[in-house]
Amino acid sequence: NFEAIAQRTEAQNLAEYRQVVEIGTAQLAAAKATEKDVVQLEAILSQMKEAGEDAVKLSQLDFDFHSALVRITHNELLLITFNTIRAVYEDYTESVFERGYRDQSFVDHKAIIDALRAGDAELAGLMMRRHLEHVERFRGDD
Repeated sequence: NFEAIAQRTEAQNLAEYRQVVEIGTAQLAAAKATEKDVVQLEAILSQMKEAGEDAVKLSQLDFDFHSALVRITHNELLLITFNTIRAVYEDYTESVFERGYRDQSFVDHKAIIDALRAGDAELAGLMMRRHLEHVERFRGDD
């Protein structure tokens, strides 16, 4: 089953999955986001800031942020596949937060929110691409 495979996957596979899925997700979300959706993303970002240096909590909230982006697309297939990777995603991002990614994460997520608020799909995709590049830089060689 897909979830079992996702839990055993290598970090590089997850990075590639995120590049393929999340850039398009951000673009589609920007085309569909309402002000209520944007406010929800801002609330999750605020919770992330309140989490301090707790890498476990930050990784859970980071998943919640990205899952909320997927929900904004109203695409059930994207939501189902994204939710199956939760465990491996949180392990992956926890290691990134442990390496000091917290502050850059806030900048990246705010840029994605701003692109959604503007309804700019191209910019949302670009901001997601940059975000994922930053994650990879902090992850380093595992």
